Amino acid sequence: MSQQWSKKVSTVVEKPIALAYELWSAINYYHWICDSLPRLLLLHEKYPNCTLLVPHPIPDYVLETTRKLGFHKLLTISREQVLKVNTLIFPELTAKAAMQNQSLINQVRAELLHDFKPTNISSPKRIYISRSRARMRRLSNEDAVMHMLKRYGFEIIHFEDYSFLQQIELMSATEIFVGTHGANLTNLLFMPTHAHVIELMNKDFDNFCYWHLSSNIYINYSCIKCSSQDIGKTQENGGRNDDDLVVNIKELEEAVKAAL
Repeated sequence: MSQQWSKKVSTVVEKPIALAYELWSAINYYHWICDSLPRLLLLHEKYPNCTLLVPHPIPDYVLETTRKLGFHKLLTISREQVLKVNTLIFPELTAKAAMQNQSLINQVRAELLHDFKPTNISSPKRIYISRSRARMRRLSNEDAVMHMLKRYGFEIIHFEDYSFLQQIELMSATEIFVGTHGANLTNLLFMPTHAHVIELMNKDFDNFCYWHLSSNIYINYSCIKCSSQDIGKTQENGGRNDDDLVVNIKELEEAVKAAL
């Protein structure tokens, strides 16, 4: 804290400023969508014309979602920057960690999908989201996983190849979504009601935020517990939750059959 306040104040802001994110929401897609956006809905009810403080540089999804929720005056702040403001509006979180306020998350879903007309997609689709380009939580036996899924008509997708709006378009036409635990699964928010998501999760690290999200928007959910690969990490420096995984192909195939 002393280091932070030793920095020079670079900007003084006279008008009211609203802040609806914290460390995790600033760097993580799930936390922005599921933690910050419900707060922005409440903020817009009382302060529809306020200036919104957003992280710099502004990610594509932050720019698009703030616009969709009616915020057009944005002020960016970097991690190194210190602002002095006369009035700071700070809406509280709307749910406990790993959970969502059902009413608000459904309102977020409706706002982001409002007037959205998918194009160039023949539905329904079955997709597997690969993390092969990520630095963690990859599937060690992904080739076998993809071989099995392709037999059931699945497409192999990397979300890195799609803009935020293209991801919404893709997911709005997806009936079955298979993916490893991580922020990518947040996109189940845009699937049709009663579609099905299958999450591949480390058996040593339970985190059911996507089960809660699925339940809140009436999406069917299955979970396959996977073995972790020892990649030399400890619990202190990010092990277990970040480990690469091995999927039981038979269990996954049974879950796919059940979803079909």
